[in-house]
Amino acid sequence: MWGYSEDLLLVWDDALTITQEYINTHPVYTFAVEDKIVGYYSYILEDEHNIKLDNLFLLPQYIGKGLGSYLISDFLNRIQNQNYKRVYLDSEPYAEGFYKKTRISNDW
Repeated sequence: MWGYSEDLLLVWDDALTITQEYINTHPVYTFAVEDKIVGYYSYILEDEHNIKLDNLFLLPQYIGKGLGSYLISDFLNRIQNQNYKRVYLDSEPYAEGFYKKTRISNDW
């Protein structure tokens, strides 16, 4: 997927795996279609002023249907009344265009 080799994905396996410990210590929100989780996002509260969108993922067959924008909006709505001064993320190169056209790059 995204043009990465199986070998490279295996190297990244630990970094790409969301563990129960991660879920227990970070806010994680899922999106389901007919009781099947098809996407999620999570974030990290860095400190009282900074928040990081740590993950945003959709199954490939759900990309391009507006669900990513929905997840971004949900994230921003959850944090909008808090006192964060900076929201940031590390984008996967193939997803950079998506983030550039969403509210996250325009409102924060």
